[in-house]
Amino acid sequence: MFKYQVAWMRYRAAQIFGEEFEEARKQKKIESPSRNNMEKVFTDYGKRTFFGGADLENAELANKRLEAVNFKKSNLHGANLENSNLRFSNFTNADLGESDLNLSDLECADLHEANLIGADLSASNLKWADLRRANLKYADLTDADMEHALCNQAKFVNAIYNDNTILPFPRQMALKKGMVKI
Repeated sequence: MFKYQVAWMRYRAAQIFGEEFEEARKQKKIESPSRNNMEKVFTDYGKRTFFGGADLENAELANKRLEAVNFKKSNLHGANLENSNLRFSNFTNADLGESDLNLSDLECADLHEANLIGADLSASNLKWADLRRANLKYADLTDADMEHALCNQAKFVNAIYNDNTILPFPRQMALKKGMVKI
């Protein structure tokens, strides 16, 4: 339980920093993030970056440290986030369909109501992630660690997993949810 409380405190801190960023953006002190200026905005503002609602479709973000960043309602469809540190980040209602999250660290990330259709989450760390009402249809979960992830009402139809996948529910339930073991 203590780990969950720490995760919540970090998540709340990221929300507050995101609000500070949004206020500075409104006052024209900081550029609005987009695919073209993302590196500059992130470098200028660091972990306090707020990409809420940003259009980052097909963005190249592999091997990046994006811990506790707010991507709420962002379009990251087809983005390459392979091997990135995304711990404590907020992806609520974000479109991550067909994105590459292979080997990414999403521990304690908020992915509730996110679109993850066809996403590659193989070998990713999803411990303590919030996947409530997320759509993981056709997602690749082979070798992923989903220990203690919240999955209430998440859709897993045709999501693939293997013997090395650590699921937050019994394997029999995986089949009932429509998952496919390879």
